[in-house]
Amino acid sequence: MASVASQAPFNISAAIDPTPPLPPEVRSRCIAWCRRPCTILIVKHAQARCVDVDLRATPAAAAGEEAWRGEIAIEIADDGRGIESAQVAPQHMGLRIMGERAASIGASLTIVSARDRGTRLTIVWRGGAVGSEEMDA
Repeated sequence: MASVASQAPFNISAAIDPTPPLPPEVRSRCIAWCRRPCTILIVKHAQARCVDVDLRATPAAAAGEEAWRGEIAIEIADDGRGIESAQVAPQHMGLRIMGERAASIGASLTIVSARDRGTRLTIVWRGGAVGSEEMDA
């Protein structure tokens, strides 16, 4: 997040929980979700001044905890121009791709937006740490 924040033309606040060792595909998607909306979507489309990024692990994870099972939620909210309801439709290419990428690892994507009131993207993945006996896909 520090490299993204140093290049951003807006203020970023981030709250990042410690996470367990996630499966590689889940970890790379989480990193991409935090970078792409902040560097491309918000700068190009939202014209936001402030962005909040929250990554939550529920239940809380201890560093390196291999038996962890739970939920990772990433929420990215901005104070930009928002998205017209027609643009939030599944056929919108960029949003459709984000949804497909979430689905590819068993995560869900929710988008809440209103004109001139900003946008909130929430990605939720449920599963287990690398090394846990059973992992949800």
